[in-house]
Amino acid sequence: MKLSIELKILIGFIAVAIVMWLIFALGDTPDKVINNVFLSNGKANIENVDPVYTNAMINAKTYGLVNKTITVSEIPQLFFSTYIGTAVKNLNVVSKKSIGATEIANIFSNYTFVNPSTFKMMKSLGIVQSGSATALNSSFQNYNIASIQSMLAAREKIPQFAAYTYTIEVQLASGSKETFHAIIMRAISSATGEPYKHVRWVVSYVY
Repeated sequence: MKLSIELKILIGFIAVAIVMWLIFALGDTPDKVINNVFLSNGKANIENVDPVYTNAMINAKTYGLVNKTITVSEIPQLFFSTYIGTAVKNLNVVSKKSIGATEIANIFSNYTFVNPSTFKMMKSLGIVQSGSATALNSSFQNYNIASIQSMLAAREKIPQFAAYTYTIEVQLASGSKETFHAIIMRAISSATGEPYKHVRWVVSYVY
């Protein structure tokens, strides 16, 4: 049976999509995401940062929260400044524990978008010119309530959904050691607001 040109093209597109999905899925692990975010000194792949954070930053100028549009390259820098703050030389994952919907809801009910370290970087990049970290963080929270709820509802419906608290021991570039706890979970939203969505591991929160 001969296949039409249109059907051959469709089969080709599907085959390529499957191969690309497999490449991404096999390369996407919590450990790789942790290493990328913690060891990149603010230059992480934006796909490895929770889209709750990335989309809020992308839309910040539209909402009138900041003075200039935050670029895709600036977002991992801001996330790193908010949650890690100083260069990490190496790390060791000590443990991980599965977390449920209640714990996830508690984390995102008072989610940190901006702290004093973030605000300082924003001023240096010309993103903001005045105000305070506390006031700006409150504004981010208020403008993103609906999107946070929507994103969490979407990710919790996917069959592959899982969320963990990782305990991570890090050696800072300064030589000192610290212990971080990182929330790692599956997300399905686009990192930069495009219509397409794909499932991946992300760093959501660090404390």
